[in-house]
Amino acid sequence: MPRPMTQDEHKKGYIICDCGKFAHIWNSNVLPLLPKNYNGELCPECNLWMCLVTHLELVIKSQGG
Repeated sequence: MPRPMTQDEHKKGYIICDCGKFAHIWNSNVLPLLPKNYNGELCPECNLWMCLVTHLELVIKSQGG
């Protein structure tokens, strides 16, 4: 069931899927921080095109998370 985005999630530019393995990115400032030529993957739980959380590690660290 979808839930409202938190202010913190909006500020970060992404939200982690309930499965914990993928994230939806909507802030274009996050995209250049991802690995070069990475175009995302299909989350098997929600069937949306997402980014692996492991690829967000540098983004998360740069935001102090």
